[in-house]
Amino acid sequence: MTDFLSANRNALFAMPVAYFTMHMLAVDNDPATATERAKYTAKARDLVAPADEAFFEGMIDPARLSFHDRFAVSPVKSPVGDKRDWERVAAWTERPAPHLVSAPA
Repeated sequence: MTDFLSANRNALFAMPVAYFTMHMLAVDNDPATATERAKYTAKARDLVAPADEAFFEGMIDPARLSFHDRFAVSPVKSPVGDKRDWERVAAWTERPAPHLVSAPA
């Protein structure tokens, strides 16, 4: 992600940007967890500040993971299954929308 942001930084400065991540860890809403989640996109935020940012629970299907991915997921004891909340994702897409649309010229 940071390669894309670095390569397109000047263009992205000219427009509003929003970030979202989907993951299976650090999903609570307490301050310590929010601080932990913020580390996920810290490098991206250092390059281009987002107008909005959201974190969602994702999905891990062990049958679809490569050997490398299964190896990476195992030590952190990541939960498996589909934890995606599509209604929450859809609601978030409405939240930053006014900030991401340029006014007509």
